[in-house]
Amino acid sequence: GDPTDARVVVQAVIDQYTAEYLEEKRDKDVRAVLESLREERASRLKAKEGHAKALAQFREEHADIAVQVNDQNVTSQQLGALAAELSNAQLNLINEKARYERVKAMYNVPNQRPFLLEMALSGGSDTLVEQLATQLREVQMELRVGRMRLGKDSRKILLLQEQLKHLKTALKERENYFVKAFATNVAAEYRLQQTKEAELKKAYTEQFADAKDATIKMLELESLQNNVVRSEQSLDMIDDQISKVSLSEKVGSMKLNWLEPASL
Repeated sequence: GDPTDARVVVQAVIDQYTAEYLEEKRDKDVRAVLESLREERASRLKAKEGHAKALAQFREEHADIAVQVNDQNVTSQQLGALAAELSNAQLNLINEKARYERVKAMYNVPNQRPFLLEMALSGGSDTLVEQLATQLREVQMELRVGRMRLGKDSRKILLLQEQLKHLKTALKERENYFVKAFATNVAAEYRLQQTKEAELKKAYTEQFADAKDATIKMLELESLQNNVVRSEQSLDMIDDQISKVSLSEKVGSMKLNWLEPASL
């Protein structure tokens, strides 16, 4: 026969063999890639489940941290409330201290007592002081009128003078008692404010430590949440690659765009 025809037949056989070989090799390569991707998917799925479990466990163990009010956790909210209370208590303490020192200084100076009495009465009247002062004014008026009508040596005038003396003594004693009670009350209010400020300061210090710990835990919670999100995104990438390889296996052509490995 014709040598040219023989060469054509041989080349055809070679081409057919080569095509079959390449097709078989391509199918084998695709299956290997799919197997590798599925193994990677199983690994990433396991990682995702681990991250989700860690997040759920953390939320269960730190339920107070997970509770949010106005974009803040409860511990931080409590710290803010305590800070406001402490600030008010410190301002009140400054005012009470100034008031206490002023009253104390006035109380220790005898000629300042009348001004201290005015201060005390401005905060609230004393019924007995008012009654004695009224009686004193009435006796003084009666005494002035009586002197003009009866003379200064009459018995009634002498009795009125004695009554006036007793009223002055009683009024003075009552005023001293009222001033002393007022000064004692001011001192007690100052000590009470000192105690309140000290208790709030202690509570704030303790709450600050709790808030600091809560902040650390919030960062840990955020990290755990990010781990879950990244693992989900990584799994989606693998699923996308598997879909592309499976499609190429069906149509007989492999078109892969390899992505950078995702960090878990």
